[in-house]
Amino acid sequence: MSLSSQTPNFSQSMDAAKNFWSTKQGSFGGKVIIGGIIAAGAIIFFNLAAIMNFLSGIVWAGANLIIASTVLAVLTSPIWCPPVRFLLRNMVQSSIRWSYRKFVQKDPIGVLLNNRDIVRDELGGLEKAVAQLAGSKQGLETDIQTQMDLIRDNKAKTDACARKISDLQASIPKLTGNARMQAGLDLQQVGYTKQTYEQAAGIATQTINAEKGILQQTDKMYDQMCRLRNLGDFKVQSLTMQADMYTKQRKSILAGQKGLLAAGRIIKGDPHQLDLMDMAIESLNNETADTIGAMKDFNRNIDKYLTNMDIENDAKGAGGRDVFAELEHKLALPPESIVGIGGAMPTVTDQGVVIPSDNDYMKFLK
Repeated sequence: MSLSSQTPNFSQSMDAAKNFWSTKQGSFGGKVIIGGIIAAGAIIFFNLAAIMNFLSGIVWAGANLIIASTVLAVLTSPIWCPPVRFLLRNMVQSSIRWSYRKFVQKDPIGVLLNNRDIVRDELGGLEKAVAQLAGSKQGLETDIQTQMDLIRDNKAKTDACARKISDLQASIPKLTGNARMQAGLDLQQVGYTKQTYEQAAGIATQTINAEKGILQQTDKMYDQMCRLRNLGDFKVQSLTMQADMYTKQRKSILAGQKGLLAAGRIIKGDPHQLDLMDMAIESLNNETADTIGAMKDFNRNIDKYLTNMDIENDAKGAGGRDVFAELEHKLALPPESIVGIGGAMPTVTDQGVVIPSDNDYMKFLK
């Protein structure tokens, strides 16, 4: 066996694969694969809408499942998440404190009156308890008196039985036969009757002793309850007077608050109205500044224009005055007026020069 390395021949493998597809089996397998691909494409093409609906249903179901899981996790987070539970507890406590504070600030007199009404309702329950306790106390007193009367009655009956027993015991030795026997039976019966009266008196005595202790505590409790009832009446009256006092005080305070608000609105003003006033004042100031600026520009320009016109007119007037002076000197005319030759009025040019209408006069000027 040789251990020398051999290089694999890949060209032979590729030729073998090429030869497989060129065989009948390979050609048939290739046609089957191509047909399957075409059939799968046709199925997908003709059922594309159903496939898309199916896929969209899966997507929507997954999205709904995710949303439901998220909502369930959020709703159950106070159970399994201590920070959320702590946050919710503090939020609830803070909201309750805020509500109490706002309610008390909104209607403090109502809080006092509600407290008064609660005490009054509790006092009504106390009145019923006192009435029931008074009835129980009266029942105990009546029952004790009944038991005492029963004891006195049983004592009287016991004494009568004792006398009858004494008489029977005294008469028995004198009797014989059936009379003696009957007297013995009567003695026995009277003895039983006497024991019954004595037992009834004993039970009544025990009842009185037990009820006296209960009556003693009932009397003490009734006294305390009556004092507490009186204290409750005083407390209700005190709360009523306190509420009336604070009602009058709050009316004054509310009137003062309204006055302060009115004064504050007068001093500070409405912010929106102040903004409008600021805008109006700014508009007026801008309008005034623009107008004054335009007036300054106009005055500066018109002053410059008038100054130039004055300079130009002065220059023209100076030229005219020189011509007039020369004419006066040559013609020896009066300085006040110049009359053209032949009685015609002279002509004044644009430069302010007076020109006579006579042609000879024009020659003279030349």
